[in-house]
Amino acid sequence: MLKKFRFLYPPLILFLVSFLLDSFVTHIGLSLGFKEGDSVVLWLWSIFGYESLLLRIIYVSIIILVSYFLANLVNSKIGLWFLYSFGAGHFLGFLSWIYPTVLKLVTLGLYNFIPEVSFYILVVFAIFYGYIFTLLQYKYFPK
Repeated sequence: MLKKFRFLYPPLILFLVSFLLDSFVTHIGLSLGFKEGDSVVLWLWSIFGYESLLLRIIYVSIIILVSYFLANLVNSKIGLWFLYSFGAGHFLGFLSWIYPTVLKLVTLGLYNFIPEVSFYILVVFAIFYGYIFTLLQYKYFPK
């Protein structure tokens, strides 16, 4: 059964690695006094607490299950796009902490142009890069 969904492995690896990197640098950044820009994450932290391993496990499980069901029930490209978008989003989140100059480059200079909407700019670019990665995978590594 899992062999059937081998094509989800590349975005799954991207998602898991970028999620771990993003979580790690977020933890360091917060301990240095910086603030998280994602309002949904802040709301979830108010419920579960920042250090909650349970929250991380639930989050990762939901993302993986949704991408699996989208790929299985809707269209495999939609499942890939969903998972690649979350992977790209966490990688952009990682860059926002570590390499903000590179982040400005990959967001065409829009990141921090209007600080109040910087997070949402990252979301739009994550969806865009998720789509590009999906197209590349289908072109060079068809099922």
